[in-house]
Amino acid sequence: MGWPFCFWMSRVAAVFSLAPNAVVTRAAWTQDYLEGTMRLFHGTVLTVAMLTVGCASGGASAGADEPGPEPEASGGSFSRDVGLATMADLERLTNRILERYQYEIERFDKGAYTFIDTRWRDRLVTEDERASGFVAARTRILIRTRLRSRATTPILAVHRVTFNAENQVRRSAGGDWERVATEGFRDHVSRIALQFETEFRAGIRR
Repeated sequence: MGWPFCFWMSRVAAVFSLAPNAVVTRAAWTQDYLEGTMRLFHGTVLTVAMLTVGCASGGASAGADEPGPEPEASGGSFSRDVGLATMADLERLTNRILERYQYEIERFDKGAYTFIDTRWRDRLVTEDERASGFVAARTRILIRTRLRSRATTPILAVHRVTFNAENQVRRSAGGDWERVATEGFRDHVSRIALQFETEFRAGIRR
């Protein structure tokens, strides 16, 4: 029948176990019943609240170890998920591909979250940039990775890789740089991103 039923039966037994000459009024018994009910209600609410807080704390702790969201394109930038790669392939292929497109690596920080930044590379303006009145352009590549699965050695751990690129243009030789992502810029960096995606896919299949 459960513990609530046993609880109330014990209370009734206690009442009727009083001395034979004792008088238990209906009002007194009702008051005792209501007080017991309120104590039971408050205890149940407290238990539920403690369980809720515990679950929320556990969820927050688990989420703290999860990687953050991938970068999103905004303003004069471009972003694309280029797949999975081991750290060994990431080091080897990143250097090879960026050198092919004449981008020089300025930063390469390895870890569960890896950051690879190139220096700004001055390039020829594209046709649409020239048509918009820009006379100079420069681009840099930013590779971001997050650990996907561990391995016996860090060099074999698999990472999710995001390719990012930023573009700046200006209207005169001494003018201010503006963040603008033209179609010509997107075409240029899309080819590089596709190269990363193709090379990483081939590396993972090996």
